[in-house]
Amino acid sequence: MHLRGCEDCSCYVRHVVNHSRNGGINLIQKLQHEHWRSELDLKQVYERAYDMGYDRAQDKYEAQMEELQNKNDTLRAWIEELEWENARLTEQLQSASKETKRARLLLSQLSP
Repeated sequence: MHLRGCEDCSCYVRHVVNHSRNGGINLIQKLQHEHWRSELDLKQVYERAYDMGYDRAQDKYEAQMEELQNKNDTLRAWIEELEWENARLTEQLQSASKETKRARLLLSQLSP
């Protein structure tokens, strides 16, 4: 309640008085006490904050995992492309004329 009072506070007081005429004030006090105790319970506040932080960290972790998976897929595709290009060039080199000095040198390095 505000010290000077306001229209909202006055309406609230009238509401409480009207609904507590038959001994309901104790019930209202008990409900208010339980409500504010749960609102101000530091353990509950801490647990909510912890859960929110955990959820945010989990979301961040999952986003990083997805990013790494995408990068991994890209690198695997690049490796496959390079292996295919290497096989093509090796075949081309082996079928090339063996008369040039460079071709003979490269072929000798490729053969075990």
